[in-house]
Parts: sequence; structure tokens; C-alpha cells
Amino acid sequence: MNLEAWHQRFLVQAAWTRDFRRYTLKKFALPANSIILELGCGTGAVLADPIYSGSLRFGIDLDISRLKYFKHLDPDPHLAAADAAALPFPEQHFDLVFCHYLLLWVVDPAMVLLEMQRVLRPGGVLAVYAEPDYLGRIDLPAEAKPLWLLQNKGLARQGAKLDAGRQLYRDIHNLGLKDLEVGIYNAHWQESNAPDLQSEAAILAGDLTALGLPDSEIQTYMAEWLALQARVYIPTFYAYGRK
Repeated sequence: MNLEAWHQRFLVQAAWTRDFRRYTLKKFALPANSIILELGCGTGAVLADPIYSGSLRFGIDLDISRLKYFKHLDPDPHLAAADAAALPFPEQHFDLVFCHYLLLWVVDPAMVLLEMQRVLRPGGVLAVYAEPDYLGRIDLPAEAKPLWLLQNKGLARQGAKLDAGRQLYRDIHNLGLKDLEVGIYNAHWQESNAPDLQSEAAILAGDLTALGLPDSEIQTYMAEWLALQARVYIPTFYAYGRK
């Protein structure tokens, strides 16, 4: 997918967690002028959310093209191409440090969490807003199972940790955060609609491409996915606490 298509996909994911992200801001009473950092900010779907209006925003990502896209949409945040496991910031600098669908893609999630804690001020908030568990996914109807098994295989081929969500408590518990909470989002299936199905089919196609399948076979799988009007629930975990 091109950058615009990825941005639209990231906006969908950001919408899934918006209410919860707003809740954490209120729960910890973070001031409007907080200094915040997002790891893996991508095209800015989360960090550009108006709920962070008034904050001094920083974002890092390894993909320079996505950072350039973000900067074109919103010139205010301070962006840098950097490794989440070696943040280019001093200790105790931020009031809020968070990530969103990131840890499943990093080599050492525990190291990334330690870096998040390192740059966080005493009393600041560390939040992991969404980490999926693809091994616990549920697809309907049952005929869709062969497709999701292939998709999981494609994700693993790209380096994704399929069980990242269920590992989150273990990794974040070791940080000794105060008021730590780890949980899983509720699921609400809605009636199928064409845009959502097309978006999921496009993601499926991208993940199958990683398996080296020919385009004709991928198109056949996409058509089957759409014909089934498949719905997927992927258990998605969250965690937050105060330093």
C-alpha cells in the first residue's frame, strides 16, 4: 500500500483507541502543556489527534518516508528517525511516553519499555495503548480460518510477534510502575460495511505478499475474503502506569 493508504489504515486503528487514550489523560490529570513522546509515530494518526492539543509533541519512527508524510500534514511535532530501543533523549524528560501497535514489531520489547521508562519524568505516565495477540484471533465464518492462518504466517514472515499482546504484562510488570493496569479491549462486532471489508482485504493482501504468493493467487484470496464478509476479532492488550 502507498503512504496515503497506510495513513487511512492507521487512522482506523487510532479511532479504536481514542476513547481509551482520552480516559488515561483524564485519569492521570496530565496538564494540557505536557511534553509527550510517541514511539513509532508513523504518519501521525495518533500523535496528531486533537486530544493532545496544547502539548509539546515529539515522535520517533524508523521509516523516514512516514515521518515526512506526517510533517507535511502537521508541522508542529518534533520528529526524528530513531530506534525505540535507543531513544535520543535525556533521562526524565517527558510527562507521557506511549506507543500504539509497536511492540509486536520490535526485536526486544522489554528493552523498548526500559527506554520509555528512562526518558519519563518521576510521576509521568507510560502507556502501551494497543498490542494485538494474533494467536488468539477469532474469524467468522469458520470458512475464513485458512485465510487467517495464511495471514498470520505472512505477519510472522515480516517479523511480527504474533503473541505480543499476551507477553505485555510480563514485560511491563518488571518496570515497577505505580498504579499499573494491564487489560484487554472489549470487542463489538458491527454489521459489515464495504469500506471496512475493503480495508481488511487490502491488509490481507499485503500480508500474503510477504509469503511470495503470485498476484493471481492473492487476488483469489481477497475475493474469497470479501465474498465471505469475514469478520475478525484480535485480542488487543493495553497497559499503563505511573513512574
